[in-house]
Amino acid sequence: MSVLTFDKKELENLEYSLQREMLATDRRGGYMSTTIVCCNTRKYHGLMVAPIDDSDRA
Repeated sequence: MSVLTFDKKELENLEYSLQREMLATDRRGGYMSTTIVCCNTRKYHGLMVAPIDDSDRA
C-alpha cells in the first residue's frame, strides 16, 4: 500500500490542496476519489462507488 505524505504548511494553502487528488480502489471494482483535504471538486466524484453484483440475473 502506498502512503502519501504532505507538509502541514502545504495543506493550509487551499489553492495548493485542492489541486492534489487521490484515488483509492478496493480491487473489486469499487473506488473512492477526492482531494487530499476531502473537498469533492469534480462532478463524477463518489465517496464510495461499488459494482452491483448481477450474477443471479437470468
